[in-house]
Amino acid sequence: MRLSNTSHAVVGISLRGQGEIGSTVMNVLQRYAEALQAHDSKLMLIGVDAAARDQLAKTGVLTLIGAENIFLATPQLGGAMNRAVAAAHAWLGRPPDDPTRGGCPATGVSV
Repeated sequence: MRLSNTSHAVVGISLRGQGEIGSTVMNVLQRYAEALQAHDSKLMLIGVDAAARDQLAKTGVLTLIGAENIFLATPQLGGAMNRAVAAAHAWLGRPPDDPTRGGCPATGVSV
């Protein structure tokens, strides 16, 4: 995502199945969260397991991203994603079925 033209957006990254986050990935998450915040946007981490959450807390990345933007993995596949999508829509102030909710302006594709 090019951030230079971005404002008030949400980026979600799934970490499902990642029991440990390496220092390189941790640094990337930190820099990306900071860059998004500089554009009035936010990063959400989805499907995070307990060990990865502990790592995020120990490194300070949890505080940077915000505990409300960390969605722990659930036994139900898609459970964390559903909660993250609902939280993103609430933060954006748009209902889930709003056709203007995002995506690439050129293609209309959203993820």
